[in-house]
Amino acid sequence: PPYYGSVSVPNAHYRSDYFDQTDLAAFIQDRISPMKNLHITPGVRFINYQTRYTPAAQSDFAAAYALYPQNNQGALPTASNSFTKVEPSVDFNWQPMKWLAVFASYAQAFKEPQVGGGGGLYQATPPIYSLEKSADYNAGIKIHFRDAAYLHNFFLLASFYHLHYTNQYIPFYDANGNYLGDANGDSIYQGVNMALEDDPIYNLHVFANLNFEKATFAHYVTGGVSYNGLPVSNVPSSTFNIGTAYSYYLSGVLLEPRIWYQYTGAQNIFNNNTTAPSRQKMPGYGTVNLGFDSTIPTRGSIPGLKDVKLSVDVLNLANNRYNEFQYITAGGLLGGNSAGQMLALPGAPLTVYGSIAADF
Repeated sequence: PPYYGSVSVPNAHYRSDYFDQTDLAAFIQDRISPMKNLHITPGVRFINYQTRYTPAAQSDFAAAYALYPQNNQGALPTASNSFTKVEPSVDFNWQPMKWLAVFASYAQAFKEPQVGGGGGLYQATPPIYSLEKSADYNAGIKIHFRDAAYLHNFFLLASFYHLHYTNQYIPFYDANGNYLGDANGDSIYQGVNMALEDDPIYNLHVFANLNFEKATFAHYVTGGVSYNGLPVSNVPSSTFNIGTAYSYYLSGVLLEPRIWYQYTGAQNIFNNNTTAPSRQKMPGYGTVNLGFDSTIPTRGSIPGLKDVKLSVDVLNLANNRYNEFQYITAGGLLGGNSAGQMLALPGAPLTVYGSIAADF
């Protein structure tokens, strides 16, 4: 080989490490109803998370380890951790009227930070850490009319949420899987959700949903530098969907044309070169989409066959050009002097999908 390496004896970075993780949980919940239309549901979850790390490059790549020990990405010795936590939660639901419900909830949850890859905890950084923790608040209303003037199967949801995500461990890797460093952070996500659907007439269905979200790092430190207050990357400021479907029969065949619009708002871009969030934004984008479904009955025509379903979807009908992901590169993907350049993943052009299904 031109570079004097092979799959069994790599002379560049290599690793062979084993992570054994065991997650145990027990959940207790009760429902308290002081009134017929008021329900309070407290709960508690007990968890135990265990992680054991075993480096194995010396045995799995003995020749490479003997020749290039400095290239082993799993440089730290065997280690293990065990965490036991309690996760409380409570849910509140009040239905003052038959068509109206008011709800609120609070919940805590814990998770192990990300491990594995070309470095990070256990492999390159001593595994001294706390579990990542989330505290989630949610409150809102639901309105539901089964059959009223101009409202048939009408549903409306409006809610506010606030998520505080703490003890975050955020590792960074280049395009070749090499460990670049890590950050510690606390972030806050808060926003508003709205969803609506209705059947104005028996064979016409309409729907829409809307989200506004703000996500900020209350605390973000990497390499001794603070980036507190910067927005969390890759979180759209808003999303919006609206669409309709109409169904009718033609000569015994069910036809259902559909049209919908999807919008994803602007989002901040992550800078791999500084391993930190940035204030640079990727523009929002939207697509118009069409669909057509048909169900053809075949009972009696073909033995054993009940019907045939045809479906066609045309996505991005206007063939809009947009990027669905962007980031500032550290140079690992393209090499050369590409560090600091903006790289993007283009969105799909006009695309047509079709399917045929048979029910027997």
